[in-house]
Amino acid sequence: MQRRRDRRYPVSIPARFAGPGWEGQGSILNLSTSGAFVAAPRAVSVGSSCVLEVRSEEDAIITLEGFVRHAIHRGDRGMGVEFTGPTPEAIRWIRNRLPVPH
Repeated sequence: MQRRRDRRYPVSIPARFAGPGWEGQGSILNLSTSGAFVAAPRAVSVGSSCVLEVRSEEDAIITLEGFVRHAIHRGDRGMGVEFTGPTPEAIRWIRNRLPVPH
């Protein structure tokens, strides 16, 4: 099993998820500069590209593009998402939510 590049930290952030076969609301439950775990009522297939949308403090939409690294289809459903090339704005948004400086 491949280890994560960066440590993830617990958060609770509402997010909109869009991927093949499912679009809707979810919650980011942990976050790092390279990825997140998103709790959602459905999970999409591993390897699928996806987009997370979150709101900044200024009420702007921040888009986090990535792909599903792993999925949980039973119990606490959700997806581990690895980000692919976040924008500078997205990186600032992520870093402002982590409990330690990066």
